[in-house]
Amino acid sequence: MKKLVLLILPFLFFACSNDDLETNNNFSNKSELTFEDEIVLGDKLPNPYSVTNMERALEALGSTGANTEGVEITTTDLYVRFLPADTSQLEILYSNEGIAFFDYPLDYEIAKEGSYYKDPSIPEGNYSWLYTTVPVGFNFPANIQYEILEECFIPKDDALEIYTQLEQTSFERLGLLDWIDNSKAWLVRPSGTLKVYDTKSQTYEPIKGVKVVGHTIVKWASGFTNENGYYSLNRKFFTNLNYVISYDNIRNFTVRYPVFFGIHLMGVHGKSGHNKNISDGSVAWALSTINNSAYDYYKMCSSTGISTPPSNLKILLVKNVLGSSAPMLRRVWHPIGANSNAAWSNFFTNMLGYGLTATILNNTILKLVGPDITIKYNSNSTSMSMYNTVNHELAHASHFRTVGSEYWAKYISYIMTYGAYGDITKRNSGICAVGEMWGYAIGNIQVHDKYNTTLNYSPDDNWFQYMIVQSLISEGYFTKKQIYDCLTTDVKSHEDLKQKLIERHYDKQAIINQIFQYYGF
Repeated sequence: MKKLVLLILPFLFFACSNDDLETNNNFSNKSELTFEDEIVLGDKLPNPYSVTNMERALEALGSTGANTEGVEITTTDLYVRFLPADTSQLEILYSNEGIAFFDYPLDYEIAKEGSYYKDPSIPEGNYSWLYTTVPVGFNFPANIQYEILEECFIPKDDALEIYTQLEQTSFERLGLLDWIDNSKAWLVRPSGTLKVYDTKSQTYEPIKGVKVVGHTIVKWASGFTNENGYYSLNRKFFTNLNYVISYDNIRNFTVRYPVFFGIHLMGVHGKSGHNKNISDGSVAWALSTINNSAYDYYKMCSSTGISTPPSNLKILLVKNVLGSSAPMLRRVWHPIGANSNAAWSNFFTNMLGYGLTATILNNTILKLVGPDITIKYNSNSTSMSMYNTVNHELAHASHFRTVGSEYWAKYISYIMTYGAYGDITKRNSGICAVGEMWGYAIGNIQVHDKYNTTLNYSPDDNWFQYMIVQSLISEGYFTKKQIYDCLTTDVKSHEDLKQKLIERHYDKQAIINQIFQYYGF
């Protein structure tokens, strides 16, 4: 896995970065980052919900004199695991919205909490097993390897009280007394509130739209947080639960770390639910901060009419790398590299081979990794700096949705060939200019709107002068949507953008020309 990540990182992180131009960051200086590592499993647990154990529990319950007449044990669920071969198979599994997947086996104790689990039996660079329970009659996807681990009987919420007594008997028989929670009502729907620390406002803010999953061995339930960070799971429990934040957002994006999944184990807590405040300096903080930043961007798109990024967007959290990026490589099918005029000695040529196509990449490396967006996190990262970066990169993703693969292949080729932004004399520099003006403007304006920061309007050291678009929007001459509507496939330079704006808003020709001229265009 590490070799795979090291191979792909250089390509991804030269794609696009706003990290050098962020303003008003007020960076903190963390002495050490507490990145969670791999989950370590403890002892294997007996499954109290297996059909066999439930049948034995029924016999034990009947021997106590309890009225078990009419109680029937049948297979209701299957404890299974899947082994996806590539990103496309993973997405097929995730398209089953009513199923929660775990990258660790559910019938083990967790000896060490972390952010991911890697099965030691799986070769480096391959997907690991995904575990879950599915209802009997589940339509198993064709061509995806799976294994039925155990047949289970899991009573429904509206079952008679005798079935809850049956569950308790099964737990007691197997010595799983620590899982039984006798507090409050017999059956409870777990709920709680999740928050993350904002280093700028110095307050805890709700974690919005994330999926929360709780499981007792193989019985699981899920729910999404609302804008107040409140969740309620969709199943009742009489036991303690393992609580997990899964960074699959209700707005159709996911945040991942280290490569394939993004989760935060919150540990075993009572059946009534669990509240969590996530502090600064951890993977969970970074994942939650990225999640909230992206949630706000999608909300902005909904309110303004700007196209949201492509569906099922994958955001990858990476630490201590060169920069953030919006390569969109899972969605780019045109040749990357063939559009540049650089010599064979450049970075892109040496690392990946001139003219290498995204199709080839998808069939090898990117079929496993496949992020659309990468967001870096290091000791200088703050809530505000990450908010800026996420909004910047998602603005690129919305731009991609309008212009498509061929345009983006030229954009990537330019960045890969000439470094971060090159200069105006290079081929396809205008595509880079249009994209970066839009990305920086949206990132900075979103930060301004959230944190009431001061926007910079002085000409910038970078040749493309992103303040052109920032000024047009923030000074009230154009809405974000009006600028976005001009970012079409034929707009490939400052001049193209200026003429498109004049064509669509001729009454504002004077101010358009004035602002472009002020910044040297």
